[in-house]
Amino acid sequence: MAKVDPIAHGGDLGAIARTYSTAPTPWVDLSTGINPWSYPQTDSAPNLNGLPSNADVHACRESMAYYLGCASEAITLMPGSQIGISLLPHLMSPSSVVIAGPTYEEHAHSWRSAGHNVDVLSLFQAQSTSADIIIVVHPNNPDGTVLERAAFDGLRQRQAARGGWLIVDEAFGDLSPSESYASHAGADGLIVLRSFGKFFGLAGLRLGALLSPASLRARVEQAIGPWAVSTQALHIGAQAYQDAGWINDMRGRLNSRAQELATILRHGELEIIGGTDLFCLALHAQAPALFMHLAQAGLYVRQFDAHPTWLRFGLPADIASLARLKQALSTFGDI
Repeated sequence: MAKVDPIAHGGDLGAIARTYSTAPTPWVDLSTGINPWSYPQTDSAPNLNGLPSNADVHACRESMAYYLGCASEAITLMPGSQIGISLLPHLMSPSSVVIAGPTYEEHAHSWRSAGHNVDVLSLFQAQSTSADIIIVVHPNNPDGTVLERAAFDGLRQRQAARGGWLIVDEAFGDLSPSESYASHAGADGLIVLRSFGKFFGLAGLRLGALLSPASLRARVEQAIGPWAVSTQALHIGAQAYQDAGWINDMRGRLNSRAQELATILRHGELEIIGGTDLFCLALHAQAPALFMHLAQAGLYVRQFDAHPTWLRFGLPADIASLARLKQALSTFGDI
């Protein structure tokens, strides 16, 4: 099998800081879609001397099920949703795979690496394909496009009838729970991926889930083996998913900051072409030069090799970071 090069991601602040070593510090990392205001961790840390217990797993799974409105039996906890993305292609026989794109590139990378036939089509085209497996990121990263309910129902039913799969990646699904399809977890032909770290701002904790029918869940759990999720992740996840006050307040806070960010970008002569309440996708004719200008000012944003006029901006954590972004954008025309 041919070697497939790894995908470049945002979040590698050390590398960008070395490249732009004269940039002012501290750096403002806007290269990811991770909540800058992390869920508060309690002082009472779990005992890390022993292995994660079945009780720990049960508590986290039940808490997540309540939060998502789905049956706990459909949930397989994982150390991040990326594990599910990487694992699923190895649990399926050689298949035709259609991915609604452009989107998070690890999906295509993982399925191609495992020898499947992969096409990346528009969401509209993906809805009329006869592929064995259809993958939709909902809301999409990086443009925030959502899969409408009528389209979801049609796709899921059609895939189930032909013995295929609809995979819905809801890594950013916490922002708009009314648009989530996690409550359908366990239905034939449906796989849903969920991430904990993005909305709760704890990406390094590594917690996520794969929601599926029982037949697939057994194979997934066998593949990942025992103790896949750390005790710390299980304890924090169980607590966070039940913290309705924090969750509701955070959704409002993220929405407000996303609007502030969009206003600054528009004033900086960027065109907003998509996003969620965790990031804005913007268009600029001189995006590569703007990326360098921002980096020289100590601001790290996400660029896309396949779409050189796009830049994605995560949320600045504080007023000072917003001000630095605004200042840097205002001086771009001076270079």
